[in-house]
Amino acid sequence: MARDQSVLDCWFDSGSMPFAQQHYPFENKNLIEEKIQYPADYICEAIDQTRGWFYTLLAISTFLGEGASYKNVICLGHINDKYGKKMSKSKGNIINPEDVINDYGVDAIRMHMYTINRPGDGKNYDLNDVRDALRKNVMVLWNVCKFYEIYLDKKTKIKRQAVPAGRREAKIDSTNVLDKWIIARLKQVIKKTDKELNRYYVYEAAKEIPEFINDLSTWYLRRSRQRFKDEDKKEKNQVLATMGFVLLEASKAIAPFMPFISELIWQKVAGYDFKDKNQSVHLEPWPEKNLEISEEELKILDQMAIVRKIVEMGLAKRDEAGVKVRQPLSKLKVKLARHPCLSGRQAAGGSEKLKVGGEYINLIKDELNVKEVVFIKGEGEMKVELDTEITEELKLEGIKRELVRFINNLRKQAGLTVKDKIAVVYSTNSKNIKTAINKFLPDIVRDTISISLKEELAVEDSAISKTVKINSEEIRLSVKV
Repeated sequence: MARDQSVLDCWFDSGSMPFAQQHYPFENKNLIEEKIQYPADYICEAIDQTRGWFYTLLAISTFLGEGASYKNVICLGHINDKYGKKMSKSKGNIINPEDVINDYGVDAIRMHMYTINRPGDGKNYDLNDVRDALRKNVMVLWNVCKFYEIYLDKKTKIKRQAVPAGRREAKIDSTNVLDKWIIARLKQVIKKTDKELNRYYVYEAAKEIPEFINDLSTWYLRRSRQRFKDEDKKEKNQVLATMGFVLLEASKAIAPFMPFISELIWQKVAGYDFKDKNQSVHLEPWPEKNLEISEEELKILDQMAIVRKIVEMGLAKRDEAGVKVRQPLSKLKVKLARHPCLSGRQAAGGSEKLKVGGEYINLIKDELNVKEVVFIKGEGEMKVELDTEITEELKLEGIKRELVRFINNLRKQAGLTVKDKIAVVYSTNSKNIKTAINKFLPDIVRDTISISLKEELAVEDSAISKTVKINSEEIRLSVKV
């Protein structure tokens, strides 16, 4: 081997990078001296570079009289195995990155790394956590997009509208409180993410994303499902327009963290479907960061926080009493006082601020499956009381809900879509089940997308038939397409 005379030292070379890349001082002196492309906004490396690259960058730029060559440093901790031990070939605890990529995808790996802890902290790498990141982020987000596509009328598909710079605020004219809430949550996430990324606080920015995805799926979409199926065109168009807008804008905010799923969703919802190589979510401007959250939206966010806390407490009471959510109950009493989920602005105001309006009450009723919600002014922490007495009327309605669930499970088992109508036949000796079917026949037919529900003395075996139990009483169900 022969020494390359042009190389003084490899660390000297690495520290010279900001100047060498511009061929300074032989060319482009203005880029450095007039601070046009100098110093760097940020640099990023592992903690061992404290006495390596970080140091030589600073030493050489100081020696040249140009001050620090970087404004911000993201210093990374080391990656260990799931037990906190250093990975090594001899111990056999090394994880092959390509295997993880093939099994879980790059987006899941990225979100796991961003949200496990802050960049400088050591990371115990557990593949179960990567699997969770895939399931809770990538898969949930994709399922939301697919649900949206199912109900989108292709003839009236909402196309992305190019809006000139400076006029990027979009209006969604919906009167539904869920639509208003999810847009307010979107604004919250965009503003928070923008603020934290501008400070190079990657962990604080990234952890907003899973929370928003969970809100979008487990609250907004789940509470809006019936609206997607609604015969009322106005209501259906409102929820479709809102979901389309949220998916488009959210994909832009998610793009730096999960570049592949965000691109896929943006292409699908925008209608480009990868047909135009010049169109990409990564070429879009960052979603409008100056969207102010109005006083009305702040109130909606606070009110919804109360509703979700009431629901959480009500579900705990159901679980405590051993009563399934599908079984309707008569009444929930809520003692409203101070609530920890509220912003300090409202929490400081006491119980007078904790008033829940009609739309919110309907959400509580639907989510907890109760007929009535009664609010009582209380002291101290918020409390709920659930009336768990099941009348004959409530029992029959519970049977109806179980029937709907079992029939829809058979639809799913048959691989049917919302466009497929079915005929259902049943056989049972249960007087209670027969009474429930006769009483709620139109509801069961509607909620299972059926054309008929008829009794037969004996239901023949088929690929989509099943005997199930409701309150220990059997019914044989069969679905015909």
